Amino acid sequence: MGRNACLIGFVPFTPDIAHHLDYDDGDYDNVSPGTLVIASLFHCNTTGQSLHLAEALGMDPYDFNTHPLKNVEQVSWAELSDLATSGTEWGLDEVERFRALLRCSRTTFIYQPNA
Repeated sequence: MGRNACLIGFVPFTPDIAHHLDYDDGDYDNVSPGTLVIASLFHCNTTGQSLHLAEALGMDPYDFNTHPLKNVEQVSWAELSDLATSGTEWGLDEVERFRALLRCSRTTFIYQPNA
């Protein structure tokens, strides 16, 4: 079995980002602004995709010290877009979703590989 991975975002909620999160907009109707919510992105189902995702995010899949996204400038948007169009379960809309969530203040993203 291959290694799968995804990117997990911890995002302070605001109503304007509900459509970028994992559940339907209405599921967030009673969520107070500032509540920390999770967004999962870029689900990869193969080792190759998982390694390519880590590379595109500027991370080492085998070094947990690099798994938190520390600087958006480490992201290779071209590589991420190439991965999105190369047979993954997600597409360019997921890249745009990531960009939108990055604009939220105090958002933290962590690469999560699974053995």
